[in-house]
Amino acid sequence: QIGVYDLRYRWSDLWRFNGGDPRGAEQLTFGMRASEPDVSPDGRSVVFRRNDVMQSRLAFMELDTLDVFELPPQERLSQVFTPRWHPDGEQVAFSAFTEGGYRDIYVFDRGTGLTTRITADRHIDMTPAWSPDGRYLLFVSDRDDVYNLYAWDTDTNALHQVSNVLGGAFDPQ
Repeated sequence: QIGVYDLRYRWSDLWRFNGGDPRGAEQLTFGMRASEPDVSPDGRSVVFRRNDVMQSRLAFMELDTLDVFELPPQERLSQVFTPRWHPDGEQVAFSAFTEGGYRDIYVFDRGTGLTTRITADRHIDMTPAWSPDGRYLLFVSDRDDVYNLYAWDTDTNALHQVSNVLGGAFDPQ
């Protein structure tokens, strides 16, 4: 939800809708500039984009305690976007902008704490989404001069073009 302060500043925080609760919604973050949430497959955690001074990074919240864990700033990653849980609930795919104008796909593993760069090129790669079985990581890329969908096979590390349209394809699900 977006908030406005002093008619000049905008920020966002995470809220949870409480079904039949008469209070309606519960504010989960306060002033964190949180956005792009994705709830884990087991419903216990949420990953989100957390804006900070000149940088954004991944953050996780445990929904039972509301404890927040933020990844420390990572070298060269200045902005992260659209984190999405893997069906196993351990990995999170996201896109990130780095110095020099690169926008690539990464996977963070909560178990190991390691971040793996999946793409590393001059193309704009964004909005990752996992296939239901977790084998494929789909994303949007302009690598053929039109935004199309691509799939990275986690078993073979092969990259496949999925769509071929004139006007662009976005937001794989």
